[in-house]
Amino acid sequence: MGKRVLGLALLTVGLFAGCSTQAENNPRNSATAVDQSVNSTTAKPKPAEVWRFVVLGDTHGDTDQFPALLKQIQADKPEFVIDVGDLTKVGGSDEFKIAKAQFDGLGIPYDAVPGDHDIVTGKGLKYFTPAFGKDYQSFMAHGLQFVLVDNADLIRGMTTQQWTFLDQLPSNLTTFVLLHHPPSHPLFKMHTMQETAQGAIDEKRLQTWILKHNVRQVVAGEMHLFQQYALEGGIPLTVVGAAGKYDNPGEDQYVLVQFYTDQTWTIKQKVLGQSP
Repeated sequence: MGKRVLGLALLTVGLFAGCSTQAENNPRNSATAVDQSVNSTTAKPKPAEVWRFVVLGDTHGDTDQFPALLKQIQADKPEFVIDVGDLTKVGGSDEFKIAKAQFDGLGIPYDAVPGDHDIVTGKGLKYFTPAFGKDYQSFMAHGLQFVLVDNADLIRGMTTQQWTFLDQLPSNLTTFVLLHHPPSHPLFKMHTMQETAQGAIDEKRLQTWILKHNVRQVVAGEMHLFQQYALEGGIPLTVVGAAGKYDNPGEDQYVLVQFYTDQTWTIKQKVLGQSP
């Protein structure tokens, strides 16, 4: 496994206002941190929260600490939960049954995309689909378009069917993209779509799609440590960190996305044991 990377703890972005991007290299961290704060004037009253959801990933079949993390997520009272992949270690049928039972116990709507570990058996989506449904999809919530992308297989690449689906989505809606592999990273290619030749081809096409489809936020997994930086065009990306203990150099964690009356949102890192 490559060296994991570190990042900041909070990202605030505007839904409709343009956001400037300023990246700064920190020689003590293997990451490029991005400050995306907007509407930060202290003269205005603090906006009220309207709704929230949770994103997590890289549980890798954890049955030890992950149940406690799920109880913490319940206490956060999100409208829904998205898992950005690597629900299992090797993509086995029994692993998916366990993962599905864990999420069913939440009592909160959830969706997931596969990660590379979920297809490592060579059987592709054979076990993922019966447990979690389609590997890519879109849905609307509170006027926002959420697009779940399957970029788990960096060898074979994203399918023609998925590209057709993506290209047919409306481009005039404020859009969130959730996927397993980050498209790119400012310092290295490992753990991103650029890690393989086919992945790099898909990454270029996906970055172009993101810029054309009014994407305002990308959320990814795979790297196991929370971090934030900007993609091409200044599009903010958050890596959620690992929600399970497998190959996890930090605390079990997830992110809480909160939306406010002034049409902004925050993405907050939450670790196991942290109060709501």
